[in-house]
Amino acid sequence: MATWVEDMTVAMTKKAKKVLAWYLPEPGKLVLYRIWQYIYDMRLSTFGIKYISDVENIYHCTVHKAGSQWFREVLFDPLIYQWCGLKPWLRRIKGIDPRSYWDRYYERSFPRRRIVTPLYIRYEAFQKIPKPVNYRAFFVARDPRNITVSYYFSMKFTHTPMGDVPKKRAALQNMGIEEGLIWTIRYLRDYGLYDALKSWKDAEEQDTNVLVVKLEDFSGSTARESLRKLLVHCDIRLPVCKVDELLTKYGLDSMRSKDHRVVAGLSHYRSGRVDQWKEYFNTEIEHYFKNATGNLVELLGYDW
Repeated sequence: MATWVEDMTVAMTKKAKKVLAWYLPEPGKLVLYRIWQYIYDMRLSTFGIKYISDVENIYHCTVHKAGSQWFREVLFDPLIYQWCGLKPWLRRIKGIDPRSYWDRYYERSFPRRRIVTPLYIRYEAFQKIPKPVNYRAFFVARDPRNITVSYYFSMKFTHTPMGDVPKKRAALQNMGIEEGLIWTIRYLRDYGLYDALKSWKDAEEQDTNVLVVKLEDFSGSTARESLRKLLVHCDIRLPVCKVDELLTKYGLDSMRSKDHRVVAGLSHYRSGRVDQWKEYFNTEIEHYFKNATGNLVELLGYDW
């Protein structure tokens, strides 16, 4: 009986989320996001803090389609707050940011004693953010070929229709997969996403407060050590047994089951495989990608 009630609750929550996310106008969404942030802050305050970090801000930096929603879910878990004393702050409450990566700069500081998640940003722009003396940041990279494939499917099918997503979706609906992927490569190049990935390559050497990680390392046999290393860097003193708890709680199957972004049986959390791009890149697409990105794949430590 309890399982049935739980399944019904999850199903109803997914439906409600989809209605609100897909059909509510942007101003209405912002109101809900802000109410949700306030309620979540109040909820976290009911949990006992086991460790208070001296770190004043943590910045989760990344690019689109590099697992940002998974990291956001993990960072919003009450366990994180309990073991560092910093509450998460969802950047989305400030609204959609329509700027390209070339133009994304933040002249004002973010709220103190917060985990800012996620920030889609180039390293040069991150450097210019006014920050407290004691901060930590991490950047999540991903194989740019998988980012490209993921972006294509997201825009064409599963991404919430906000901002210019409907316009992109309409364009992609009239294209086959090869034409659509070439369109996506061209768009991400001009949008500055590939350059943003490249910009963080030497960030660790320039700033010891920064850790650069790869999304691929947070699944399979390397997941526990990768997440543990990230938490240590951020001075989140989570016990190892609790790290395992987070990895189980936010496994791919679990995330899919709770997500409302499912279209024609296709989930927004489509694939966790590191070689998914091989299913879609033919010779022509590979050639176009290399011309658009140069040696980006090798520069980031991936192989062809």
